[in-house]
Amino acid sequence: MRRYPERQHNLMDHVMITLENYASSLETEVEERLLELKEEKKKCDILLYRMLPKQVAERLKLGENVEPESYDSVTVFFSDVVGFTTIASRGSPMQVVTLLNDLYTLFDSTIEEHDVYKHLGPVVAGVVGLKMPRYGLFGDTVNTASRMESSGKPACVHMSSNACELLNNTHNGYITEPRGEIIIKGKGTMQTYWLLGHEFGIDIRSPSTKEVMAAI
Repeated sequence: MRRYPERQHNLMDHVMITLENYASSLETEVEERLLELKEEKKKCDILLYRMLPKQVAERLKLGENVEPESYDSVTVFFSDVVGFTTIASRGSPMQVVTLLNDLYTLFDSTIEEHDVYKHLGPVVAGVVGLKMPRYGLFGDTVNTASRMESSGKPACVHMSSNACELLNNTHNGYITEPRGEIIIKGKGTMQTYWLLGHEFGIDIRSPSTKEVMAAI
């Protein structure tokens, strides 16, 4: 006499075990995918926070409007690669990109480690644009800092009197030198300063254009 009930019982056990294994495997796969998603989100957040202040990035992620904010005292820095057109014409596109990436990496690490002084004053910070939002600083302070760069000299740090005063009042040992009164476009006559180095022997200078081209 055949025992069909026992065979059916064994079949049901097999089906249940298979379903349990599948559910367990599916759960493990979902957990792995969630971890991967969290890691990718973390990478995206890190990249976003490098481009925008964290509080601004969080508001944009939530679809909220970012209202302009006023700051009473902000230092602004501008930099220029002297002879960049000549440098770019003598190197391959990849070499130029590598050079710029190295420069920006150096700038970012230095700015993160130290306060950078070129000009000091009030600014308004805000986001402009909808499809491709850009975070920027606006105000006369930004314009003055830009003039410090454009009216400076290669391998020199050119500062406004406000920036020089703040640097001397908050950081000991830096050596500055009056440049004298010069005419700044849109500003009139201004007293500006050179930052020469530090008393502990730190010499502030940049590679000359020839040195940079030789490096490329």
